[in-house]
Amino acid sequence: MVESYIWRMKKKNETVQIKQIAERLNISPSTVSVVLSGKGDEMRISKATQEIVQKMAQEMNYHPNVYARRLRNADTQKSHFVIAIFMNIRTTGERIAGINEGLWAAEKNKKYVLDYILEFFEYDNLSECDSVISSSMYNGALVVGTSEKDIDYLNNKQLDLPVVVMNVPGEGFSSVYVDEYQVGRECAKLFQKAAISTAGIITQIYKGRGPGMRQLGFLQACKEYEIRVEENWKIDTQERTFDCGRTAMKQLLSQQEIPQAVFIMSDKIAIGAVYTLNEENLSVPEDLSIICYGDNELLNIMKPTISCIRFSVNDMIEDAISLLIAMFENNIKEPMAKIKTADFVFRESFPNPEKCD
Repeated sequence: MVESYIWRMKKKNETVQIKQIAERLNISPSTVSVVLSGKGDEMRISKATQEIVQKMAQEMNYHPNVYARRLRNADTQKSHFVIAIFMNIRTTGERIAGINEGLWAAEKNKKYVLDYILEFFEYDNLSECDSVISSSMYNGALVVGTSEKDIDYLNNKQLDLPVVVMNVPGEGFSSVYVDEYQVGRECAKLFQKAAISTAGIITQIYKGRGPGMRQLGFLQACKEYEIRVEENWKIDTQERTFDCGRTAMKQLLSQQEIPQAVFIMSDKIAIGAVYTLNEENLSVPEDLSIICYGDNELLNIMKPTISCIRFSVNDMIEDAISLLIAMFENNIKEPMAKIKTADFVFRESFPNPEKCD
């Protein structure tokens, strides 16, 4: 089982060591170590010395190396790995749940014990974690939720430890990903099979590479299949929310002509969009067919139920952790990649064209 999560917010300064505190106070590192481990009274260190050590540690933003302590006390029958997880602060609750399940599966019934150190970052600011990414304290790092700027940073950085980026291929790092461009093309191909001649797309204004490639693949394939996509049928939303889905669908319905089908880039946006169609007494899929990217339980209880394209976050995380450990154990320096597949889940909003009369 996953034995611990060590939660740390990112710091712009370098990690403070016990030796630095000792040098600042002109006392021995062993004295500082004893005090910070909570054994000052037991080792008969004066209260005054304990107080100045604690105060200096606080001023220097010292954080105890909990994971190193765990390694010293670890079960010798199992290999022990410390993995840093860099997670975008906008990662959704559903995605976090999938990550947790994937981490659990990665360790379950395996001959190793894993500790995870979680670092948060904002879009375009992964480079602010540079001192942590460059640290030798970890066996590997997993990165979730990157922008183009973050990817450029990783591609141009000399990485000294295995790094796997989720759902984004790159040249300077390893990755486990879905071919988003191909996903977009497959959606357009599905429209062609269903004899769709006009299509729209609702997306969020993303900074990530994946959604952009998905949209590009869809639009290019629509052009090849002679599926008409008017500019005013391409609707951007600010957030992946129910309300944004409602607003986007109202904008689409305000056009003089509406398409036969819409590809929606988020399950949450799709729920709001279908809710609006119900409010307007439009029939799905008769008046407008809907398929979205991403899946959650609500899609299967909506009226009508909503078709989607989905992939398993759990499986991707499990594969990413296995890849990190394999690279570390075998001293693999070259970037590696594993491509996962996405599946269509057909429900009422877009029936499977191969099973329709």
